[in-house]
Parts: sequence; structure tokens; C-alpha cells
Amino acid sequence: MTTIRRIGLATFSPSLAVLVGWLVATASSVACAQQSDTSPPGTRAARALAGLESGQHVRIRTNADGLLEGRVLSTSEGFVTIRSAGSATKIPAASVDSLWVRSAHAGRGALVGGATLGLGFGALAASVCPRECDISSGTAFVRGGLVGVVLGGAIGALVGLLVPSWRLRLP
Repeated sequence: MTTIRRIGLATFSPSLAVLVGWLVATASSVACAQQSDTSPPGTRAARALAGLESGQHVRIRTNADGLLEGRVLSTSEGFVTIRSAGSATKIPAASVDSLWVRSAHAGRGALVGGATLGLGFGALAASVCPRECDISSGTAFVRGGLVGVVLGGAIGALVGLLVPSWRLRLP
């Protein structure tokens, strides 16, 4: 406690203790989530294939056929059927080496766009409005920020939809 008083944190010690406890609990759960999966490869592949939805665009590398790319037609416990180059291919889970799923980034785009334009419009409104408007700079920041979040979120979501990427699901 004397160290906390010495550096000026005596009034924040209960809050600081809660914050440190929360950080330790969060960090330990993240560390546990990164432990390796000890289940057999066929079981991991079956779980990954079962999580696919009809119509998803996938890339599957198998032991026998190499790289196959197409859209998911159906999934079952031990197989996935994809349509590639006009024909349907049934792939057993045991032969899958890697599984990639194509996805868009609408959520991440909305977050980045909303945060960027929200802060930008808020700062612009806070600097302009005390001279030009009848409201305070704080109110102008909030109003400009809300407009920026809405516009930036919409623009960011559209850009995120246009920029797909491949995500590794297996191994």
C-alpha cells in the first residue's frame, strides 16, 4: 500500500485491483484456448466439415486429389460434397489435409470505417461549431461523431463485402 501511495494511486487501489484481476482472468482464458487439439486428425476434419454451410466457397486439399475448390452442396458426419467445375465431388473427412473457407469482412469494415469517420467528423464538428453554430464543441463532437459512425460504418461494410479472403479452418 505504501508503494501505491508513493506513486499516487492510493485513491484508485480498489479499481486497480479489480482491473488487474480481470486482466489475469482474461489472459489465462486466452492462454487455455491456445492449447493444441489432441484429437485424431480424422475427428478434427469431421468437426470442421460438419460446420460448413451449403453454398459456402471452400478450398480443400486432400491426400488423393490435391487441391479442390468449389461450393458446398451438402455435408454429413464423414463426408462433404462440393461442386467444382460443373461436377459434384464427394470428399471423405479422413482424406482432408486442409480446409479453407472464403469469407467477407463486412463487420470489420464497418468497425474500422465507423471509428475512423466517427472520430474525424466529431473532431471536425468540434473545431468548426463553436464559431459557426449555437452549440458547444462537446455537443458538436457527439453529433458529428454519430453522423461519422453511421456513414463510415455503411461505407466500411460495403468495402468489406467487396474484399473477400480465405480463412484456414483445418488443420
